Amino acid sequence: MDQQKAWGLPTKKYLSGRKIVAIINKESGTVGEGTDLNSKTGLNHLFRDAGIQADLHLVMPSLLEPELRQAAKSDSEVIIIGGGDGSINLAANIIRGSHKVLGVLPMGTLNNFARSLGMPDDVSEAVKALAHSVPLSVDIGEVNGMVFVNNSSIGIYPEAVQMREQYMEKFGLRKYTAMAMAFMTLVWDLRIFELQIETSGKEDFMKAPFLFLGNNLYDPQFLSYAKRESLSDGALSVFYPHGVGRFGLARIALMAFIGRLKDLPEMNILESAELTVKSRLGWLRVSRDGEIGWLKPPLHYRILPKAINVLSPPKEL
Repeated sequence: MDQQKAWGLPTKKYLSGRKIVAIINKESGTVGEGTDLNSKTGLNHLFRDAGIQADLHLVMPSLLEPELRQAAKSDSEVIIIGGGDGSINLAANIIRGSHKVLGVLPMGTLNNFARSLGMPDDVSEAVKALAHSVPLSVDIGEVNGMVFVNNSSIGIYPEAVQMREQYMEKFGLRKYTAMAMAFMTLVWDLRIFELQIETSGKEDFMKAPFLFLGNNLYDPQFLSYAKRESLSDGALSVFYPHGVGRFGLARIALMAFIGRLKDLPEMNILESAELTVKSRLGWLRVSRDGEIGWLKPPLHYRILPKAINVLSPPKEL
């Protein structure tokens, strides 16, 4: 992505002298993995070694929202959020439309948004990258007034996440094991959703196990790896199949894994700046960046062009 020196600022100078707040999710996936990450003292050392002077807060998940809202109301120019995609989603919802600049530390399980920004996977290296980063205006997606930085979906994925949580609580399973069991259960007892999709003056009646919408253009060859070349193309990616059952769904999963999703004739792949999803159901379970909630149809999806400013490292780092 064309991101370096976008504002004509020296990459090592942007954070110098600015008021910075860093809010770290204490229960994010990587916090407890090393002495540099499992304490406020260790994290402060990482920031200082990188030349970043920040007011650091290491907080429980329940305190993330009030901490972020307080930071958004403060005179801080930069808010750094350390956590997974759910934490970043929360921060984006809070700072959208403001002049705050968001810094992202990949400390979750998948870290799709951080990866799309070009941030290193290693947290220590990511802190160093922040010190060299410049602001970049990027798009976010929105559904019924709530944003997503990666993707939103209806159907088998949010259903599987809900079942995963139940399996983890009931059987004490690890997250990936519980998710695999949930998917196998749902594929065997497959639920087909009937939805009406309206976009660009056209209507399509979908009968399928899922609808996937991505913030910006996901490469259909790499959908399972959340690959995006840009976060400012001003469009949503839309993926849904037609007329598939459990074996068709298994075939879709295989083709996505080997990078041949666009070769499937039953897959609908399109781009749109805005679309509406209607259903005869009173409520739909919807995922936004892995967070699950119930929304009442119709669902109004749209792209919000360059709605937030984020720190992005230059390509050469």
